[in-house]
Amino acid sequence: MKNKLYLYLQENFKENEPFFYKDINFSSSIDSIRHQISRFVKEGKLCKYNNGTFFIPKNSLLGLPSVISSEKVAASKYIKHNDEIIGYYSGHTFANQIGVSLQVPMVKEIISNKCSAIVRTVKLNKKNFQIRKPKVIINNDNYLTLQILSLLENYEKFVDLEVNDAKQIIEKYIQKNNIKKNDLLRYADNFNSRVYKYISILEF
Repeated sequence: MKNKLYLYLQENFKENEPFFYKDINFSSSIDSIRHQISRFVKEGKLCKYNNGTFFIPKNSLLGLPSVISSEKVAASKYIKHNDEIIGYYSGHTFANQIGVSLQVPMVKEIISNKCSAIVRTVKLNKKNFQIRKPKVIINNDNYLTLQILSLLENYEKFVDLEVNDAKQIIEKYIQKNNIKKNDLLRYADNFNSRVYKYISILEF
C-alpha cells in the first residue's frame, strides 16, 4: 500500500514538474511532511532540486537519472505557478525571444509578483536570474500587455533592429496575442512617458 502523502503528490504534481513545500496542502505537520519527503528522496521516489524544491522523477527508458532545468524551476517559481500567471520574461530576455534583439543574455530577466525588492539576483543550479518587482500586480489577464509596456519603456536599451523592422515584429506579436491599444493605454501611466511615443507609432 502506497504512502498517503506520496499518493497525494502523484495526484497533484506532474512528473518532472517542480513543486515547493508551500504547495503541499496535506493534513500532516510540516515536520512530518519534511521527514517523509526526505525519505522519498532517499528511496528515489522524489528528486531534490535544491532546498525546498522537489519533483517526481520521470522514468527513463535508458535508466538515466531524471533532471529538470533551472529555467523550468525559475518559471514555476516566478512566472506561472498552479496555472496562475505571476510574472513574465523582460529586458534583453524578452527582446531576444520575440526577435527584436540579437543579444542572448547570460542572465535571464524576469518581472514577478514574487519579488518584493526592486531587483535581486537568484541563483539556481549555477545559473543567475535577475528578478524585478512589478509596477503593476501581474495576472492572467494583463501579463502580455505589461510585458510589451516593459519593452517599450526601455526600447532604446533592448531593441537592436531598425525601427521599421522592430515595429513590424512588435505589431505582429501584439496582434497574435490579441492585445488592444486600449489595454496598453490602461496601464501606460504606470511606466515612464516614453511608452506613449512607441504606442503612438504602432499600427494594430
